Amino acid sequence: MSLRPVAASFATAGGPAKLNLWRSALWQVLLTMTIAGYGVGTVFAAMAPCMRLYAWLGAALDAGAAGPYAQWVQTYADPNFEVSATRLERLLDEQADDRPAVRAAYRRAMHLELAFFDAALLPSG
Repeated sequence: MSLRPVAASFATAGGPAKLNLWRSALWQVLLTMTIAGYGVGTVFAAMAPCMRLYAWLGAALDAGAAGPYAQWVQTYADPNFEVSATRLERLLDEQADDRPAVRAAYRRAMHLELAFFDAALLPSG
């Protein structure tokens, strides 16, 4: 899998600025959930989709073909990142009850991931 088409469209769609907006949105959700008193299982549910996706991308993408994104790919290709993603999923299984709030947190995180990657396909402006 080559990162060049994704990188090119990401760069023309706002690149790091949109990445920072996405990160900001995710952290706002996590902080809000923590402040609101949601349990750690719900917070793990909100974090798991990102960790799993990025671990998969790191393993699937070729850092040598990633151009300016090579360091990003190398970061997520690190076996320790896969270990962390797996550990978080195990904590999610252990700490989170199957409740509407947990499912909603996971679903919201998935929607944020989709929105982040969809942003690369939007015209900049």
